[in-house]
Amino acid sequence: MFKKVISLISIFILLKILSSVMNICVIGAGIVGSFISEKLAKEGHQVKVVDINNSSLEKLSLKANILPLNCDISSLSCISRCSQCETYLILTNNDELNLSIAQYISKILGKSNILVRIHKEIYSELCKKLELNCINILKDTIENLNLLLKYPFASSVWEIAESLLVFELKLNKTNFFVNKTLKDLSDLRKKFNFSVILIKRGKNFIIPKGSTLLQEKDEVFIAIEKPQLKDFLREISLTFQPVKTLYILGFSEYAAEWFPYLNKTKGLRVKFFDASKEICYRVSQDYENIEVFNIPLTEEAELLEEGILEANYVWCMDEKEEKNLINALFVKNLGVKKVGILLKQPQYEKFILSLGIDAYILPKKIAASKIYSVLKGKKILEIIELAEGIDIFEYVYEGEEKTLKNFRDHKCSFIIFIKRNGNLILPKGDTVLLKGDILICLRKI
Repeated sequence: MFKKVISLISIFILLKILSSVMNICVIGAGIVGSFISEKLAKEGHQVKVVDINNSSLEKLSLKANILPLNCDISSLSCISRCSQCETYLILTNNDELNLSIAQYISKILGKSNILVRIHKEIYSELCKKLELNCINILKDTIENLNLLLKYPFASSVWEIAESLLVFELKLNKTNFFVNKTLKDLSDLRKKFNFSVILIKRGKNFIIPKGSTLLQEKDEVFIAIEKPQLKDFLREISLTFQPVKTLYILGFSEYAAEWFPYLNKTKGLRVKFFDASKEICYRVSQDYENIEVFNIPLTEEAELLEEGILEANYVWCMDEKEEKNLINALFVKNLGVKKVGILLKQPQYEKFILSLGIDAYILPKKIAASKIYSVLKGKKILEIIELAEGIDIFEYVYEGEEKTLKNFRDHKCSFIIFIKRNGNLILPKGDTVLLKGDILICLRKI
């Protein structure tokens, strides 16, 4: 679930500023910082990127509208080179440095448009006390992992507020939707408040129309009211069992952040496997409800002996994604039912599902998408990014009363639902839009 990470006042300021070209300082040229910098530069903003590691800046130096600054941001000479910027994104891997620099920019330079990346949960409360806008990449990742456990039939899933669920489903030849047009689903739409909002076919994304034919191997994005989900899945013959056995292969900071949640989850049996004796000992001491096995992760006989083929879900969570790819393909080849993988580099995202891997989590992009969604200023309500160049956002309709078929807005390619007085309305051509309606829109950039 994508929660709001910036106060309303700060968002209003950002909206106003980002309506025109502006100067932005990105501190930290890692995957998140680089991703954000390139996105903003493509929109014409002038971006200064600060990093002490020159090799991290070399690739960015070739991009238009990006000025790399190879200096130590903790030095006065370096930070003074960014003093004319209007917005600051502090995205290094060092929480203490990020918070210190944020305080300097706020108190000494007198700037207010600051967003800070943190890792440690203890700093969340500190951010509130210091009135800093912070995101916690580890916490956001765990929330996303827990959603995938809750809805294991989906390869991706998002919760929008309390009432709406969006999930991605890969169609096989026996799926209910295959060889049906959206018009064919009209009777089903009378029973359930749902909408097929997007189709991924190969490398292309399609915003569906009534005549669009759904095909085998399509990846469809479906939005539905959460209370109706169980009956809806039963109606389309998509049955699933809750995840009761979870196997985790490999250790990383994300696995470490996940363990406390898993350890206290009732009805879930968790087995952890790693080749490091030290890591296994530490995990076994810290989490009494997690079973620990110190074995090589490609040790077929021992994995089979421990029942990996009966696992509802296997997640490969090593710090090195190359190991995760190997481990995922190895256990998938053994016959494991469902495999998820932790990724670090966005470029792997384009082909990971074609390898037969069922789901993935990309922490860096989760953070980057959240930051970028806020900075794009699509509205002060929730914004999520389904894929690169495609997002969902909510905004308050302030126009005159009109029917949906007469509605034209370049910001909104497709209205998914309308929120009115706490209720979700499935839009039709004759639906009348009222001032104050909250439109949940899909947009292709």
